[in-house]
Amino acid sequence: MTLRRSLHLLLFLAVPCIANGQLISIKTLPIAQSDQFNFFPSANQAMGGVSIALADSLLDPFVNPAKGARLHAGGLEVFGSPTFYSISRGGGGGQTLPIGGLISKGNLFGGAVLAMQALNPSRADQIAFQQPIFVGLRSPGVPPLPAPEQGRSKTNRYAYATLGRRATSGFSVAGSVMYADLHRIDGVDQLYSGSQSVTQYGGNLEARFGVVRDWESGASLEAMIVENRLAMTHDVTFVETFYDPNLRFTSARPRL
Repeated sequence: MTLRRSLHLLLFLAVPCIANGQLISIKTLPIAQSDQFNFFPSANQAMGGVSIALADSLLDPFVNPAKGARLHAGGLEVFGSPTFYSISRGGGGGQTLPIGGLISKGNLFGGAVLAMQALNPSRADQIAFQQPIFVGLRSPGVPPLPAPEQGRSKTNRYAYATLGRRATSGFSVAGSVMYADLHRIDGVDQLYSGSQSVTQYGGNLEARFGVVRDWESGASLEAMIVENRLAMTHDVTFVETFYDPNLRFTSARPRL
């Protein structure tokens, strides 16, 4: 009986299966993720972006760079379709214009993408706490209050590059790097209720290294290593009110 169970376990381990991975952002508050970073081409976008049950010939090379080997030798794919999204209840939105492509020549394949993104501000009445009605009053020597950054449009920039090689026996290896120059991430202004201004700046650097083994039967085996680093700084300005007993005057001053 012990030998039979061991054989069953070996047969179960020998059966090929699909293992999927997903990048999950660490969050401390339940803020929904918008489509801010969803600008790569996808054949399954109209089906809700399904990626586990179905292969995506357009998006797969940007998920695992080694899948770019499936582009026919001498082939070229170019895309440049703009993307638009909006957040409900006046939470803002954005427009992204990506321009890029993939190319394959001989045993080498690669590609590059450049994208410009304009983010629209959220409505002022979505701020949880209204500002004091006397924010314009200030005594001499007190610095003026900054203009709210939440009410201004911001621009993010993205750059992506990938390079790979087809090896023997159906193996392909490739790596990719993406850098984002970020000046706004959706939802951050909602983290600081009652603030006068929230200035965001920073960047996101992501590196991927993938390996794919394709068989003539259509089966495949893949592996990938991902390194993702996000560094953002938030300069938040609040309004402090204080009373000067000498002047008998109540005024407001900024606190960073």
